[in-house]
Amino acid sequence: MRNKTIALAVMAILSSAFLSSCGDDPQPSPSTDTKTVVSEPAQQHTEAPAEAIDASLLAFGAIVLPAEHIDELNMGKAYDEANVQSVLAHNWDVTDAATAKKQLDWLVNKGHRSEPNIMMLLDDGIDEEADVIAYRRAMVDTLGFSEEEAKNFKNIDAWDIERIAVIARYSYLAGFLTAKEASQYLETARKMAQDRYGSWSEYAVSFLTGRALSFGNTPIDLIGNIKTLMTDPNSIWNKNSEIWTK
Repeated sequence: MRNKTIALAVMAILSSAFLSSCGDDPQPSPSTDTKTVVSEPAQQHTEAPAEAIDASLLAFGAIVLPAEHIDELNMGKAYDEANVQSVLAHNWDVTDAATAKKQLDWLVNKGHRSEPNIMMLLDDGIDEEADVIAYRRAMVDTLGFSEEEAKNFKNIDAWDIERIAVIARYSYLAGFLTAKEASQYLETARKMAQDRYGSWSEYAVSFLTGRALSFGNTPIDLIGNIKTLMTDPNSIWNKNSEIWTK
């Protein structure tokens, strides 16, 4: 009973934080409780996912997801289902397998890149947009890109691609997708990226430009993650740089 009370209290605190996050990509807190409170029927993770999954698939979502255990589909089993379910529900209206697949399929086929206001901005030019200017300055100052590189985005599709990976992985942790289903969405995300970009640098510029247009605010919360992914020789990006030559 005490464990259940603690878990519910944690979920209430998390819900309040998520509702004030303006739709950004929060991370669930590691589980410290021994009992999981599940609000929706969840699948049992009886598969052995980590060994069967191509490591390069797990490089997608790494901008947003916690770095620890990023190379494991189950994220080191550090997050309980109720915690992750709360993240999905409050940020993407994902509450079960059906809504997870609906959101993921929308990101694959349409996504934020197809929203009229975004398409209008891209058509009119974005060089004078305040959020874009701030994000480009962060790319130059923190990531070491030249101003030309920061402006040279092919599209903003990486914003959607990264979210496909994040939602697929969280949906697996929440029990809404099987390992096989999550892997299929990750394979789709990788293929979309390979069809559009030639390096992690191009992917990062696209992601940050998409985030500037779709979310705005400040890049400070994610720019450090991207810098680590690009500069650390042992990062999951640098360990899987060969995907851009396939």
